[in-house]
Amino acid sequence: MLTPPARLRRSVLTTPASNDRMLAKAASSAADYVILDLEDSVAVGEKSSARVAACAAIGDLDWGRKVIGVRVNSVGTPWVLDDLLTVARAAGAKLDVVVIPKVRSAADVQFVSAVLDHVELESQHSIGLEVLIEEAAAVVNISHISNASPRLETVTFGPGDYAASLRAILPGPGAADAEKAHATFARQSIVVAARAAGAIPIDGPYADFRDLGGFAEEARLSRASGFAGKWVIHPSQIEAANAAFTPTRGEADRARLICETYEEAIRAGSGAVAVEGKMIDAADVRIAAEVVALSDLLSAS
Repeated sequence: MLTPPARLRRSVLTTPASNDRMLAKAASSAADYVILDLEDSVAVGEKSSARVAACAAIGDLDWGRKVIGVRVNSVGTPWVLDDLLTVARAAGAKLDVVVIPKVRSAADVQFVSAVLDHVELESQHSIGLEVLIEEAAAVVNISHISNASPRLETVTFGPGDYAASLRAILPGPGAADAEKAHATFARQSIVVAARAAGAIPIDGPYADFRDLGGFAEEARLSRASGFAGKWVIHPSQIEAANAAFTPTRGEADRARLICETYEEAIRAGSGAVAVEGKMIDAADVRIAAEVVALSDLLSAS
């Protein structure tokens, strides 16, 4: 069973590694986790310079307590090996996670993990992995992918490329629920496989950054279905993401009460436990314990 490091991932902001202005804004933002992108947002002719810029930004900017990741190019492209070798060596202990896009099988994850194993022979720092589930093949192989490496921390949904892989029509702003149905199976498959492997499921981006109401509603539903956070493509979405995945004071207090009451009942040998008139079982306690752990992590940050 994997045990990912305790990191806040309520809001995951992606930003092009080739844009100095956007990197500076990302560093000063309220995002929990920032991913510097070397893939889709970087033109082919800028791949090499973007690597250098990413490493410089990681080393030079003040990121506070943010989780720092780099999205490399996908396995099988001409750039992925240089991406891995450059950022893993140059970013050093400040790099928390390498993000692998367009994963199709466990072999993709194992390749990246093996390269990092080699680089880390020279250091004491271990870099985690995040995989992006953006292909139909990835959903078919999701369980194997989620268990492919002890480095794996996060399994994230990529709705745009996933829709393309299905030849589905990507829903526009204000789309009805039926138009989003193609993604339901993939989302829940990711949650189930990630949680079963001990990894953290993260929901993908909401494309219309001007529709904050739609974003907030999708984030609320994501949390309800088991996701722990959501990618954001614009700083305007960060506040809503953080709010959606933060337990309210009432939720946190009730979760603590459930855990404490259950523990007292176990010590007393009682088989029946009630909190505020509702019977509590082991499932309630597991959910409450997650809320308590997140609340404690937020308090410490």
